[in-house]
Amino acid sequence: MVVYPENAEQVIRDVCPDADFVVILRGKRAYLAMHVDPQRDIYPAVNRLYVDMSDIEYNTAQDAYDEVARFIVSRLGKMKHREDTPEVREALYRSKPRRDAFR
Repeated sequence: MVVYPENAEQVIRDVCPDADFVVILRGKRAYLAMHVDPQRDIYPAVNRLYVDMSDIEYNTAQDAYDEVARFIVSRLGKMKHREDTPEVREALYRSKPRRDAFR
């Protein structure tokens, strides 16, 4: 399966239609062959994020981790309005993005 910005919406709809958020892992050096417009092709403009496997391997994907954490916190914030319980408040408190959260 090949996923790139131009076909991502269709592939996501076919493969995981109920997903709230999608992280697309790209092979090493795949970014050289793919143009991703940050204003149009990634979160918060859409519900997906592209992460290079080499960035994960060399621990340089902190920005991607922060974006995923922001998305999760935004979803938990919406839950809070629907169900304001001690458990939800605790989850919100514990889920605040921290720079060291993914190390």
